[in-house]
Amino acid sequence: MQILVTELLDEVGALLRQGPDLVGSYESAGGEFVRRVHDWLASAEVVLQKHRRPQVSTIAGIRAQLKAAADGAFDLQSIRLPTAGGTRKAHRAVAALLFNQAQAALRGVHETVAASREEALNYLRQMIVLSLQKKTFYPVWNAGTDRGRSIVGVWQSMLADPDAVTAGRRVLSLVSYPDVLRLIDEVTTEWNF
Repeated sequence: MQILVTELLDEVGALLRQGPDLVGSYESAGGEFVRRVHDWLASAEVVLQKHRRPQVSTIAGIRAQLKAAADGAFDLQSIRLPTAGGTRKAHRAVAALLFNQAQAALRGVHETVAASREEALNYLRQMIVLSLQKKTFYPVWNAGTDRGRSIVGVWQSMLADPDAVTAGRRVLSLVSYPDVLRLIDEVTTEWNF
């Protein structure tokens, strides 16, 4: 089964939006920063595992490095330890660097998936415009007993159109069926249908 692109974007976006708060925790020099980064990494692993993303191993590796730093083991080839401040300061600094690596991995996931979503959205907009031009949109849209049924009806109608079926297949190669319905909902809301 294909991932739910819109759900993955929502969940990864929520993780990324926590970044400023975590950095604020680091800047305050409180003792909770390392624990919060650990918890954030664990949450990122859950999201990536749920959506079967291979980057889950990258995040797990970063979390393992954070644990190793807590035990006093640092990768001295990629990290230069502070000369003053002790192991707690070094652990916090390593946590900040590892957090940055994890953020980069999640941004990569987000950008890749967002590109698929945008491409699918562009195809759907074109399909809806074609449906409007052929005057097949409103009869189907207005026949639904509620918004959800109207959205499903519009999608089925567009797939039944020989001029739109190829675009419909492309959309389904980019996103899953539930994503399609959510994106149609977004377009019809955007266009005030």
